[in-house]
Amino acid sequence: LDLFAYERERDHAFVLAAGIAPTWFDGAGFAIERLPTPFGPLSYSVTATDQALTLELGPGGVPPGGLVFPWPLATPPGKAQINGKPAPWRGTPPELLITERPSTIVIPRSGDPKNP
Repeated sequence: LDLFAYERERDHAFVLAAGIAPTWFDGAGFAIERLPTPFGPLSYSVTATDQALTLELGPGGVPPGGLVFPWPLATPPGKAQINGKPAPWRGTPPELLITERPSTIVIPRSGDPKNP
């Protein structure tokens, strides 16, 4: 189950999809439904087009360290949006901090993660 979500000890964030192979981010995408967590069930889906990845997070609680989505592809991500608002990338490799559920995250497939 850790490939879909796990708690990161250092900041108590839940890391999403970190164990998923990059090939899963092509084609039809993937989804999990009602994965049990200490903050309630976690449901999300990832869909992909040639231009962007979309992560849809279902409603529920948010852990103290938030939810984190690490960029899964070798090419740099573009400027991300969470619920229609710009979302900055942080760290190396780049990751997004998500602090609200439900959320819709849209990420262009290539771009400069340093320019949110």
